Amino acid sequence: MLSAKLRTRRLRRRPFRLCSMELSLPRPGLVPLQIGAGLLDWSLASATLHVFLPPSAGLSYPAFMGIYGLAMIAGLVSQVPGGHGIFKTVFILLLFPRIPASTLLGAMLAYRGIHYLLPLAVAVVLLAAQELLRRKEALLSTAHWMARLSSAF
Repeated sequence: MLSAKLRTRRLRRRPFRLCSMELSLPRPGLVPLQIGAGLLDWSLASATLHVFLPPSAGLSYPAFMGIYGLAMIAGLVSQVPGGHGIFKTVFILLLFPRIPASTLLGAMLAYRGIHYLLPLAVAVVLLAAQELLRRKEALLSTAHWMARLSSAF
């Protein structure tokens, strides 16, 4: 896939056109950064899941990262939306002799919470803070109005 992307970029300099949309490929200098960002994402995500596995499994992080990568690729290749069922199935099939399925599913549930819900919560807080700062004057005038109203009673 990487070689196809690089070959396409080298052969085609113009943007792709689809109806009224225009899609241009990233500059060749961005490709290593994109690969690095993807590797960092998979490394941190696999480390998050590895933390939730019991130490009694005796599974080193490099070995676990190989299993994680295989499960992710199987999920991508399967074309199942999100690949969640495939991802879990590959994990259970590869790790079941060492780790009970219930422990694996619990670890994956905690992983999903951290991997998906924690960034969502952070984004909601940041969006709320940004909106509050944007509307600071309106909020202050409302607060002053409510303070005057409450002092009248």
